[in-house]
Order: sequence, then structure tokens, then C-alpha cells
Amino acid sequence: YQLEPRPDASIPLRRPRGLAFTPTGELLAVSGQQVFAVDRTKKVCTPLVRDGLVAPFAIAVDPQGTILVSDLGASQQIKAFTSAGSLQKTLGCEGGGLDLRAGGLFQEQDFRWPVSIAAGGDGTFWIAEDMIPKRIARFST
Repeated sequence: YQLEPRPDASIPLRRPRGLAFTPTGELLAVSGQQVFAVDRTKKVCTPLVRDGLVAPFAIAVDPQGTILVSDLGASQQIKAFTSAGSLQKTLGCEGGGLDLRAGGLFQEQDFRWPVSIAAGGDGTFWIAEDMIPKRIARFST
């Protein structure tokens, strides 16, 4: 596998972060406080998730089409959205719970800087945290 010297397509999107494909092949991208559907043919981005995010960073889509977003900043949560962009579920304590460095107790369901997320084909998803406890954890949707 070799990278070509230049991209064969370029689609403008301000400060893109996470990227993920849906089960139907649609490309999603995180930008600002929204998730966008990327039309690779027309080279335009349309907001899909418009509300409910503070500082979205990473994104994954499970086999059923549920959009999973790691929301950093003041949120520190994982948020699940329907394929139409409606908030379905929020995981974790807003703000990430107690800071373990300051003597707070570990709470398994709280997140501290969930910087990466991946969806498994078996209904699970994996989160990587970049703050104490610095873990990779598996959850079920």
C-alpha cells in the first residue's frame, strides 16, 4: 500500500477532527460542535448532529448506524446519536467525574479525555482515555 503524492479529492471543512464511515458507506466528520455528513461526490458537508455536543473529538459508527462521539471539554462523555442525528444516550458523568490525581475515587463509567473511540461489529465499542486512569475500555451499546 503506497500513498499517492497528492489527494484525489479535497472537501472544505473547517477544523475537521474525527472521521468515520456509516454501514451504508456515508462519510461523517467532526468539525466545531457538530458532526457533518460529507457528500464525496458533490464535495459538500451538511450538518447531521447539530446540538448536544460541547467539544466533539472522535467518532465511530456501529453496525446498526448509531453514531458514537467522544465529547471532550466540559462534557467528558460519550454520546450516542441516531443515524438521523438525534441524541439517544449519554454515557459518563458530565465533567468526567472526580480527578483521580486529586484523590478522587475511580468510577468505571466516568471518562477522562476520551480521545479515541472504535465500534466493534459485535455491538461493543472501545474508548481510549488520555488522562488518569489512562485506559482502553470496552462497553456495550
